[in-house]
Amino acid sequence: KAYFVSGAPATTTTVNHTIAKYSGAGLQPVPAFVKSILLVCFDAQHALKGLLGLQRPALSTSAFIRMAAVQKTFNNDKAHRELGWKPLCSIEEALRACVLEYQARAAGP
Repeated sequence: KAYFVSGAPATTTTVNHTIAKYSGAGLQPVPAFVKSILLVCFDAQHALKGLLGLQRPALSTSAFIRMAAVQKTFNNDKAHRELGWKPLCSIEEALRACVLEYQARAAGP
């Protein structure tokens, strides 16, 4: 079984904005027509690799993007109900700690 463990329920948008906030990366909206063009290009690349017999991932880049773009809400009710789990910190505190740890590791020793 899989469990999402966080403080309060969080949407993918909340998670993305929180990571962007602490990493210093700005989130810029991408116009719909640009997204459409990119998805067609990714689909074509995936199909061409298959036709040429080249190695390609089972899940195409465009399929991954479409899947990731779906708004989801992460909720810890299942972990609380089945395991009695309670969060030690908020989702924002946890994401901030993850971003800081990632940045520290990326900076090297």
